[in-house]
Amino acid sequence: MLKQYLSEALEQAKGRQIGVFGYGLFGAVAYCALEALGVDPCCFYDTELKRIHSTFYGKPIKGIWECERDSVFIIDVFKDPRFMDDYALENGLVEGEHYSSLHGVFRYEKLEMVDPLLTNNRNDDVPGFTFIGERTGAEEPYTIVTLGGSTSDCNYGSITCWPVLLHDILSERGVNNVVVSGGVLGYTSAQERDKFLRDVVPMKPDLVVSLSGDNDIGWTHCNPERNHYARYLEDQIVEPMYRYCLKGNEKIRYGLNEEMSDAERWYRNHRIVHAVASEFGIAHMCFLQPCIVADAYRMSDFELQWMSKIKEEKIATRLFDNYPAFYLEATKLMNPAEGFVDLTDCFSSCSGVYLDGVHCDERGNRMLAERIADEILQMKDRA
Repeated sequence: MLKQYLSEALEQAKGRQIGVFGYGLFGAVAYCALEALGVDPCCFYDTELKRIHSTFYGKPIKGIWECERDSVFIIDVFKDPRFMDDYALENGLVEGEHYSSLHGVFRYEKLEMVDPLLTNNRNDDVPGFTFIGERTGAEEPYTIVTLGGSTSDCNYGSITCWPVLLHDILSERGVNNVVVSGGVLGYTSAQERDKFLRDVVPMKPDLVVSLSGDNDIGWTHCNPERNHYARYLEDQIVEPMYRYCLKGNEKIRYGLNEEMSDAERWYRNHRIVHAVASEFGIAHMCFLQPCIVADAYRMSDFELQWMSKIKEEKIATRLFDNYPAFYLEATKLMNPAEGFVDLTDCFSSCSGVYLDGVHCDERGNRMLAERIADEILQMKDRA
């Protein structure tokens, strides 16, 4: 699907040079994928002054305001839609004529809530949760709460997410169900754990399901219990409020940081969820999510091309250096008796489902939902 969307954008460009708006992993994927299609992007665009005039993959990083729209067509992979939408509105840019957002597959809805415990959240049907399905009829529906990061976030990108598909699949199989989607982009297992303890237990669902793993990998440079997104909360609220007491060497504390591997921490956090869920009569299942470097996945020729190119920049270090070790250890630690299920073989029979190495197209999300539905039904039969 990434190849299809990029090809559509190149047709809209009508021979103009290509600039990529978005700096980071998505920008790297777009750049390398364009090169695999025989296109040499001229530059990257960004919104932050501190990044301007540096280079990425040997190409200059310019301010988005420097774009010459008559000679450069923009491929927009900037995750937050406000920047491109506001810039386009102010400068008369038309999607499909001056830029392409690739059908919005990399975009997410704004995280409009500051949550002191979870660091960010959304105000959906109820704060932090989207309800999929209706509580109608005489029979009380089987209620499933889903947790995870962006791959489980119903407000991330334009691809139908697996919680929506899970609801549809279970309904087709005769299960009267409501899925309460609580996945939020960037959430680690520590945030899933805290969200479960604070918000899910009071909901009293029948089952809590997590698709998890990716966001726990490679963040050992900070306290994983705090999460890297917490710096926004710290910089904008916590430090300004308490600066009067931050004298000399005093520091804001976010708890103890126990030394353990990423896989051990991920496993322990979900064991805590499993134990508490059992105490409150809630079934629990944690699915180890697949990714493009999982051994069972066979990359397409296009994926092999952009994956080989992306190695040239350190932005992809996590994908190549941290992921294999995490998955090897996690699969050894997982105990099915504690609700863990390994989904890293979910795409072993196909290729070409990944947009960026972690997020899937709708075919991939449907395959995930089918497998998760199978496991849920088997669990219900055993109960």
